[in-house]
Amino acid sequence: MRTACCVFYGVAKMRYTRFLPLTVVSCLAWVSVLSGAGYFFHSIITNFIGDFHRLGKFLLVIVVLGVGAFYLAERYWLSPKVEEADPERVHELEHAAEEKLKEIGEEIREHLPAPLARRPKEQPKTKRRAAGKDGD
Repeated sequence: MRTACCVFYGVAKMRYTRFLPLTVVSCLAWVSVLSGAGYFFHSIITNFIGDFHRLGKFLLVIVVLGVGAFYLAERYWLSPKVEEADPERVHELEHAAEEKLKEIGEEIREHLPAPLARRPKEQPKTKRRAAGKDGD
């Protein structure tokens, strides 16, 4: 939740002098809550989980089996499907996805208030001052 708030601060273009104290306060609150929860519930967690050494070995086995399963699934199931894919169909899907993303972006811009919506800026007008065309 604390990480998501930073995105909204940026979208709202909050000043850094206001952002920094809010971030420090939220960090201190977050650390206090998590440290306090760990302090008060450590005995319950220890009794619930049991011996941490056995748990570590069990988690290692789960991670190794998970990585192995993903590798085998990619190698023998997903890879052949990718090779069989029709490149033209993949290109059509990519093009359709790009168009849909543009439509969604335009729809979001329509619903955002004017200062928050990032509208495409017009090209800056360049000054055309040629050496002999000043009219002097």
